[in-house]
Amino acid sequence: MRCAYRLLRARLLGRRSGSDTLVLMILDHIDRAVAAGYRGLSANFAAAFDYLVRTDFSKVSDGRHEVKGEDVFALVQSNELKPIEACRWEAHETYADIQLVLAGEEEMGCGDRRWFEVAEAYDAGKDVGFYDFKGEHHAEAGGAGWHLLFAGDFAVFMPSDVHMPLVRPEGVVGATSRKVVMKVRVTGAR
Repeated sequence: MRCAYRLLRARLLGRRSGSDTLVLMILDHIDRAVAAGYRGLSANFAAAFDYLVRTDFSKVSDGRHEVKGEDVFALVQSNELKPIEACRWEAHETYADIQLVLAGEEEMGCGDRRWFEVAEAYDAGKDVGFYDFKGEHHAEAGGAGWHLLFAGDFAVFMPSDVHMPLVRPEGVVGATSRKVVMKVRVTGAR
């Protein structure tokens, strides 16, 4: 599924829920990132999208790359994708993720944190907690959305989004992807 949830819609939904935070993931293609206005989310998002748009990742090695100190940094990764049964639902408190697929294709799941229960307590040092679906909420009943991302596609996961990355597309054996995960501070941002 290739679609874009525009910034205005995301802000309106956030207000409707009584929160100033964004409550839905963003899916789009990097070629539309500037025109779509995602830089306007915050100064940290502006720095992250500027880095994504101007960087030639074919010349960037895997690993951590500083963009704006601890507020914005890039994790360039080459991954072997796994069957869904081997993947975990995760969420963050301090950072939003912008996950841009550079090569290959990767399936990602996303759901609202309210539909999940804690499986492994939040680790502030790693900014990650792991989750399982609550009772009646499960993937088959619409408790999560699934999206196949191709090279150039990105997903933004806010702290309200529980997400499952690194899922091998169904029917594919031995799949790999290369991507960059931008870590964008959204709480305690300077």
